[in-house]
Amino acid sequence: MKKKYQNGFFIFGLLVLIIMVTQLDFAAVWAGLKHAGYWFFAVVALWGPLYMLNTSAWYLIIKTQKPTKELAPFIDGITAEGNSIAALAQQTCDAMAEQTCDVIAQQYAEIMAPQKAEAMGQQASSDTTEAQAAQEKAVDDALNAPMANQQQADGASDAIAANQQQKPDPKLSSGTENVPFWWLYKITISGFALNYATPGGLMGGEPYRIMELAPRIGTERASSSVILYAMTHIFSHFWYWFLAIFLYILTQPVNFFMGTLLTLVGAFCILGLWFFMAGYRKGLAVRVMNLLRHVPFVKKWAQPFIEHHRQQLDTIDAQIAALHRQNPKTFVSAVLLEVLCRVGAALEVFFVLLILMPSVNFIQCILILAFTSLFANLLFFMPLQLGGREGGFLMSVKNLGMTSSAATLVALIVRLRELIWTGIGLALIKLIKKQ
Repeated sequence: MKKKYQNGFFIFGLLVLIIMVTQLDFAAVWAGLKHAGYWFFAVVALWGPLYMLNTSAWYLIIKTQKPTKELAPFIDGITAEGNSIAALAQQTCDAMAEQTCDVIAQQYAEIMAPQKAEAMGQQASSDTTEAQAAQEKAVDDALNAPMANQQQADGASDAIAANQQQKPDPKLSSGTENVPFWWLYKITISGFALNYATPGGLMGGEPYRIMELAPRIGTERASSSVILYAMTHIFSHFWYWFLAIFLYILTQPVNFFMGTLLTLVGAFCILGLWFFMAGYRKGLAVRVMNLLRHVPFVKKWAQPFIEHHRQQLDTIDAQIAALHRQNPKTFVSAVLLEVLCRVGAALEVFFVLLILMPSVNFIQCILILAFTSLFANLLFFMPLQLGGREGGFLMSVKNLGMTSSAATLVALIVRLRELIWTGIGLALIKLIKKQ
């Protein structure tokens, strides 16, 4: 990525971070930190391993992605190499046919010349016989020459094919030689830091990830891998919310209001799961761009973009579909890693609530985080989900019979943790720039 773009991402994130810090009530923050004690450091440290799970899911996607040349059957049904070979074969056949016709015509004329001379009495019969024998031998050699050329061409083709099989390009068989895991780990943290600070959630981190990854594996593969990971990340949220419904029914009393709410949440989750499964099978890039063509103020930009980048968009969709079709184990593994990360994130709620209520159990913390993340994601357009996360904690904690002070403390500690990791992610942008 160019330095000016890295500086742009860094300055934007830093400005938003400063604004967020100035909105804090420092007296409440200090009181919360004293109350949390060493558990605050446990909450901050917890996200180091959790980001490793995120990175592992993205790393799996990049590793199993096929290069663009290997996706040609999904796009055109023929590769550029096939076109070159076909053209070469056509040129060879034309050249051989032309050479054969010229040789036969020349030899026929030479054979007929002595016969005409004999009829006119210009040569002796012995000379004519020797000339005919020599010319017949030349004709046989000329007729056999194309067959020899064809055998030589076949031998050369076999040698080329054998050489290609003996020397495969390692970068085409695997996509991670130029993408070290720990480098990707830093990009993951920086991407989430920009997402935290950006309205819309995915408007800052994903472009940054694509621009950092593109020089290593190409723009199309970088774009498809980032889109695939973002899809998997959101897809795992829907599974987490959907499974939390059954966990709530099994562990908590359900009244009419809660039953209605759980039904609506379940319908929303099923709709989201269906949408992403359709996207995994057919791709989302073209669909999203076609949708943008009908959005006011954006359609003027979307239409020419689709026309000029149709092939690239098709390639990205082919990459997305290939993961689900050809690598179902990788797809399931990436989703499970992301769901496991969601479950692990409930530990920070557990750590904080242990300070106030030693009797709290981990299942309650999973339910609190599920409802809070669902409510906060519905307010995705707010930077750092301001207000949405705090409101979600308050409603979920109160519904489980806990005090509002517990919700306030959890929301405060989680907000401080996000600010700290946002600062770490921005610092890693500068570190990657220096490297």
